[in-house]
Amino acid sequence: MSAEKKLEVVALLLKRVKILILKNKRFVKVLVWRVISIFIGTLVAFLYFGFASRSLAFMVVLSIILTAVHYLFEKGWEVFLKIDL
Repeated sequence: MSAEKKLEVVALLLKRVKILILKNKRFVKVLVWRVISIFIGTLVAFLYFGFASRSLAFMVVLSIILTAVHYLFEKGWEVFLKIDL
């Protein structure tokens, strides 16, 4: 495959990723925040537990749960704002 063709493929993939992100802004926002929070949480857990593996395992489980709850909260918030109180 020529270099020009590779650039075209990369440009097309980036365009598709951008479209995916724009269509799923809420999900991407939650996912980016989770990545940041996993890093911070793992660091704090490491300082508390003193074991990197235990800290990372704890944060992975906690982050999966919190990501799902955060996403549902965002969806519920939008529904709540549409209700005429």
